[in-house]
Amino acid sequence: MPEQDRNRKQDRAPQASERKSYPCEDLNADFRVFVSSTFRDMECERKLLNQEVFPEFREECRRRGVFFTEVDLQWGITEKQAKEGGAVAICLSEVARCRPHFIVLLGERYGWAPQDDNVKVEDIVKQIGDDEELKRKVKRWYEEGESVTAMEILHGVLEYGDQHEYSFFYFRKRAFTDKLASESGSEEDFYEQNPDKEEKLKRLKERICRTFGGKADQHVREYGSFEELKAQVLEDLRRTLDRKFPDARELSPLEEERRKHCAALLAAAPPKDVYVEDRELVRSVMQDLEAGRPVVITGEEGMGKSALLVQIARKWHEKNPSMPIILRHAGTLGDDDPTKWSHSSGSRDDAPTKGSSDPIRHLWDTIRDDLQEHFPSVFRERRPSEEEDDFSSEGDVSHPGKDDTKFDKWSLSGDWGDPHIRRFVSDLTKVPEPVLIVVDDLDALPSDRVRQLFLSWPESAGNVRAIFAAASQEIVSEAKKCGWAVHELPLFDKAKREAFVKQYLDHYRKDLDGDLKSELIKSAEIPLYLRVVLDELRIGSKHDDLKQDLKHLLQTGDLVCLCDRVFERVESAMEGLHLDEGGKELVRAVMDLMKKDLEQLLQTGDLVCLFDRVLERVESAMESLHRDEGGKELVRAVMGLLCAAQSGLSETELREIAAERVGASPMALSGLLARLGDYLAVVGGRYRFRHAALEKAARRRYASSDQELRDYRLWLAEYFARQPLNDRQLDEYPRQLAALAHDESLPFGERAKYRDELLAYLERLDVFREFYEKRPGGVWELLWYRDAAGFEPEKMAKTYLRQLAQLQATEGLERAVRTAGNVGGFMLQAGFPLQAEFVFRHALKMAEPLGDAHPEVADLYSDLGVVLARIGKYGKAVEAYERALAVCKRGENPWKESAILNNLGLAHLNLGRYDEAERYLKEALEIREKEYARQKSQEWAGELAKTMDNFGELAMKQGRLDEAQAWFQKACDIREKAFGREHPEIAASYSNLAHLAFESGNYDEVEAWLNKALEVEKRFFGPNHPRVLNTLENLAG
Repeated sequence: MPEQDRNRKQDRAPQASERKSYPCEDLNADFRVFVSSTFRDMECERKLLNQEVFPEFREECRRRGVFFTEVDLQWGITEKQAKEGGAVAICLSEVARCRPHFIVLLGERYGWAPQDDNVKVEDIVKQIGDDEELKRKVKRWYEEGESVTAMEILHGVLEYGDQHEYSFFYFRKRAFTDKLASESGSEEDFYEQNPDKEEKLKRLKERICRTFGGKADQHVREYGSFEELKAQVLEDLRRTLDRKFPDARELSPLEEERRKHCAALLAAAPPKDVYVEDRELVRSVMQDLEAGRPVVITGEEGMGKSALLVQIARKWHEKNPSMPIILRHAGTLGDDDPTKWSHSSGSRDDAPTKGSSDPIRHLWDTIRDDLQEHFPSVFRERRPSEEEDDFSSEGDVSHPGKDDTKFDKWSLSGDWGDPHIRRFVSDLTKVPEPVLIVVDDLDALPSDRVRQLFLSWPESAGNVRAIFAAASQEIVSEAKKCGWAVHELPLFDKAKREAFVKQYLDHYRKDLDGDLKSELIKSAEIPLYLRVVLDELRIGSKHDDLKQDLKHLLQTGDLVCLCDRVFERVESAMEGLHLDEGGKELVRAVMDLMKKDLEQLLQTGDLVCLFDRVLERVESAMESLHRDEGGKELVRAVMGLLCAAQSGLSETELREIAAERVGASPMALSGLLARLGDYLAVVGGRYRFRHAALEKAARRRYASSDQELRDYRLWLAEYFARQPLNDRQLDEYPRQLAALAHDESLPFGERAKYRDELLAYLERLDVFREFYEKRPGGVWELLWYRDAAGFEPEKMAKTYLRQLAQLQATEGLERAVRTAGNVGGFMLQAGFPLQAEFVFRHALKMAEPLGDAHPEVADLYSDLGVVLARIGKYGKAVEAYERALAVCKRGENPWKESAILNNLGLAHLNLGRYDEAERYLKEALEIREKEYARQKSQEWAGELAKTMDNFGELAMKQGRLDEAQAWFQKACDIREKAFGREHPEIAASYSNLAHLAFESGNYDEVEAWLNKALEVEKRFFGPNHPRVLNTLENLAG
């Protein structure tokens, strides 16, 4: 089925000088802003900025390819530095480093001045360095009794004219200060007690307003609430971002896609100057890439796989500046706009589709778009009519890739592997010049299809350098088996931990006293753990609380974590023990488990427990900032909903559900999502957990019991039941109903109620059409829900057919006939050929007004032929195929025509009409040989090999075993050339050769061929796939 035009066509192909070989060149931009204020009275404002405003703005910057850094020195200056006069020098140096971006918060306090603690001006000047002009200014400011906050403002704006355009001042209204002071019970923290300082503050505010003159309203604002302050700061920052870094929406769709993936890679990594390089590891990876060996980077969660990929890409670009680099993050496949990236399903419908996309297909589509831009003469842009011409589909039994295959136990012909992977690896062989492909987070893709990708990777793709990252040991094991170079990231030793902590603190211009730094450095060997602790301190701590906060974050071996782990392990042990034999054996088992857990948990660095601390701190912050708008309950609701959701939730969905269930305000939700910004990923416009450890912590904290998780599932089911029929409803509503229907903790009657609700939903024809005709992979979802709902095939088929009259009335007869054919296809795929036959015959009766020459009629007869052959009615199948062939115009669609001819040959073969079988197979062979010679594609190679196999079967039936051997060997040679020796297409040839050996009486060869087929199939499909089980059955027989 044709794919919707993505409107990416350029007026002309970009010249080599215009193309960017390294898409992260745009992502090296920094946006640093200095935050200046007094401390005690602005604690809540700073918390608001650090925990809500800046995280939200940071995400916006990432989408533009900009790395945002706030410098907030409410902590970060050590006691020693302060006593030696270093505080002033550090603050002023950071003001200069952040130019031209400057934010000031002012209330009714002037702030701390060096004279307050008898800090001598000589000590301050000594710390400044060689800047003589600044030294003179500092001496003057000191003599005038200026506070450090005033010095920052003077140095940053008032005495530095070029700074004005990007400087913003926020004055707190007196009434709001009165309110906050009254609530705190400590007025001295909010009002200046020194009359001299009070007068200086007044003059400072007046001078600020005079400095901006007529533009004061754009740079100096007053706020009377936290909501107002948040809105003002975000507005000013966004305006600055728009001026300095234009919105990515002005880019082409392909450039937007590149930026999205690059931003996702960088979001998973620390700032670019916070990277501790393992030189030996980088050297080894670079050597493998240069040798053309595909690479997989692996390691525990949080070990820095994304950071290493970014580092490798940068080094590769430095060494090969003209070589294209394609960066992709598999976890980011999808799009905020459901209409932009639309993909066809497996149905016969040629209507444009919307919504969720197959990740493997989307991955290849986006990579191919990059290749097309770099090599337009090789990768011409595909026309919509070509999209489905060269690979089989998932949902259409009449599709030309679906021949009527043999169904005896020896046959393994059929639809092998993933068509999108076949196209992917086939096109990689066409790359004319060296290119590097970088893909992060392979774990986000289905593991069986990643296995197929490894096995199918072409040795002939010599110009492609590939490096992927994955944590899954299943994926890594497959990569090793396929000969990929696997590099595992080692744990951080002490030297690396010290370097990482120093780089992080330097980036945000902070420092920790020696004891605190030592405590942090020895806490964990995982970079993510260190980063999360440092992020939490930076965002949520203050100078006086640093020691206590750090201790709290590092207490991952406490009793709560210990008991949680012990209970999990004890429950597992109980399943294997007999209580009536209990006594000493049970006690001994439990005590052994407790001992092991204690030893394990006393080792610090548990990411799950650390994230539990993070969530605890988020609850506390939300309760203090948004107590009347949801607060702690909002955190619980959002985390629980994300635990229960099938594919994440958008901000709109979260906002509407949270407002209904816990009365949360939009601002509170916005603040929470911003607070969790570094820990949640946004994929396809929906929030998901970025780290598995965070999801585990959230499940343990908010959805650990059946009742808690069930409540969230009910919220989601009730919410999406009210939504219009679209991809989001299809994502969540039936999934939640299925989970509730199989919740063993519910009474049988309640489970039955949800099962009936799911069945009623699936029996709607409009729902069927959305799944089957418009949703990539939707047919497999329908098959899964079929089992969950336990539907009766005959009843469902008739229910669908009854609704066709209404469809015909609204969309016409042709549309209704096509949908009827798709219902028949689904019944066949679901394993109900008798119901499929009934539906196809009903569809043919409906189609009579269209006339026998209509293409839809040809497809229906072809489908009916497949079904009849499946149930052994070969004579009737021949009649159906002949009707289809009579309508199919010769030469117009060689794929479909050759499929019908091939199927006709097989039907005659099964009827013993060998001359007729040979005639039709010969016609199919001529078409397929011609197309394979013209296109040299894997798709045509597979189809040609099928027909050769069928000739071998024909020769074998007639006793011409030598001729059969020659045909089977030809098919094997073609498959080996097109797919390699590790693809299941070659297993089909091995199985057919085994069949021939059996017929020839060479039983030793039978076992040898079947074992070869079994080895290939196990590696490609896994040990429990039906094809593997079929081969095992053949071996046993």
